[in-house]
Amino acid sequence: MFDLTYEISNGMFKYPTDSEPNIVSILSSTEVVDGVIRYRSGRQVLNMTNHHGTHIDAPFHKDPEGKKITDYSPSKFVNKAFLINLKNFGKINSNLQVGEKALQSDIFPSSPPKKSIEGFLGPKNSSEGIFRNPLQTPHFSVEYKSEGFGDFKNGQNYLRVIEEEHVQKKIPKEHSHDLVDQDISALIFYTGFCDLMKQKQGKLDGQEKKEFEGTFPYFSQKAAQYLVDNFPFLNIIGIDSFSVDRSGSNSEVHRIFFARDILPLETLVELGRLEYQVGYGDNDFNYPPSRVFKLYSIPIKAQGGDAGLAAAVAEI
Repeated sequence: MFDLTYEISNGMFKYPTDSEPNIVSILSSTEVVDGVIRYRSGRQVLNMTNHHGTHIDAPFHKDPEGKKITDYSPSKFVNKAFLINLKNFGKINSNLQVGEKALQSDIFPSSPPKKSIEGFLGPKNSSEGIFRNPLQTPHFSVEYKSEGFGDFKNGQNYLRVIEEEHVQKKIPKEHSHDLVDQDISALIFYTGFCDLMKQKQGKLDGQEKKEFEGTFPYFSQKAAQYLVDNFPFLNIIGIDSFSVDRSGSNSEVHRIFFARDILPLETLVELGRLEYQVGYGDNDFNYPPSRVFKLYSIPIKAQGGDAGLAAAVAEI
């Protein structure tokens, strides 16, 4: 089991325009009263939003007539998930936009491999999803469109585009139905931003912290549309970022996902550790296991909630 939940704390990273959380801890204690030890309960007072930390957005977050987080059954949040590693195929140090071309070449290339997707994911209901032929080892690469890489000391930003051409065979579009056969209902995108968050946690404040928060990755509208067109059966799309939409947008990506009742799971962490386990683990490099795992991300139920804080856990 791997905990993918971002720990709530004072000074935690969050969406740039959100307020800082204020967490007051009242510690448990003991005192002797008339010769008897009395135990005083501890508690925490949390002043924060339901979008701090790891959380799931519901359509009501953007649509006044949309579903609320309490309108969903727990089954919506227990899924067989597929991890897509974007980090290793571009330098992750900027405000990354996951482009449509990246997703097409990463998941659905123009030339299908000789082996079907079952060879990559493994037989249905099996945990042995590995390639036995080293020549068919899957690789992932992306085209990054980066915007606003932050020099956090000087507050400088610049536009940067990183592109990666694909030379390995990918999962073909024609076999996307096999994902349905494999019961995949969540896609989790690892951009590497959670690694930067971990590296910089507690080291930034004020303007530096705000600028770093402004470099979060997000999806382009075309990438989001591409996903819903080809994966209409999804329940969840997760990412190690504060939002699936760029800052200052009109929530286009959220609305594209919500139109298919696909819910964004945002601010995931420790995806690098998960990638190591599901990507290679203790297996030989030439025989990586499937990137499939079971994802639990059940949100807190709050009446009328447009979102819910969630504990995200991966079971391999």
